[in-house]
Amino acid sequence: MIAASASDNLVFYWQTIGTPTWNAEQVAGPKSIFGGPSVAQVGDTAVIAASTGDGSLMFYWQTIGTPNWNVEQVAGPQTTSNWGPCVARVG
Repeated sequence: MIAASASDNLVFYWQTIGTPTWNAEQVAGPKSIFGGPSVAQVGDTAVIAASTGDGSLMFYWQTIGTPNWNVEQVAGPQTTSNWGPCVARVG
């Protein structure tokens, strides 16, 4: 599950199956996203697509079980709309 906080932080929430505890990981800091992000699992990796305030398209990924999130800019300013991007597993 992912969410944008009140200050537009990108936060990833996860839970080990069979346990009651939810864990939160900050993926990106304040004012880093705009609109609704999208998340999917691709193999052993969690992937997130998100738009920024200037309309850039960002891609975040993390191998499951590792602590670090990676970020790549897919497209520059004013290339995305106010509708959040969508990411999906293919195959």
